[in-house]
Amino acid sequence: MLAARSGYLAGFAGTSNVLASKIFGIPLFGTMAHSYIQAHDDELEAFERFARLYPGSTILVDTYDTIGGVEKVVELSRRLGRRFRINAIRLDSGNLLSLSKAARERLDAAGLRNVKIFASSSLDEYEIKRLLDRGAPIDGFGVGTKFSTSADAPHLDMAYKLVDYAGSARMKLSPSKVLYPGMKQVFIRLRSATN
Repeated sequence: MLAARSGYLAGFAGTSNVLASKIFGIPLFGTMAHSYIQAHDDELEAFERFARLYPGSTILVDTYDTIGGVEKVVELSRRLGRRFRINAIRLDSGNLLSLSKAARERLDAAGLRNVKIFASSSLDEYEIKRLLDRGAPIDGFGVGTKFSTSADAPHLDMAYKLVDYAGSARMKLSPSKVLYPGMKQVFIRLRSATN
């Protein structure tokens, strides 16, 4: 919570920490989760339901195929017409430079120049500068782990992953973040002191 407050005081636009927002009055921001998309049988259906529930929201496009997800946002804009109120898309994995350029190209070609591109995924000030120096058309960045932890102090980078929903296996195909579907069993193998 203090990291969220410090970031806001230093110039961050807000936080995704709900309690920090409530206690310190910091603007609250957030996007949809991969698990929300995975809980649906169809990615476009997930996008449409989220867009109807939360007009002006940010759609996470890289659960399966990033550019395919952008194309589904374009399709959603056609389907909803004037009711299309998506503020941004979010890139959370893969080569953010090339993906942001390809996404911007597709959004612009579809007349969606007002849809912003938001990026996250283990970002820090050096990676953000590198992306911007290379012309990444990214409008905003989500910074978390590398802001609130110290590089010389070990941390465990963990995230909730949905692998089964309502008895149906679910998987995520994001680059470098492929998730194997189905429930898992964890075994502990003890070694003797003589080995």
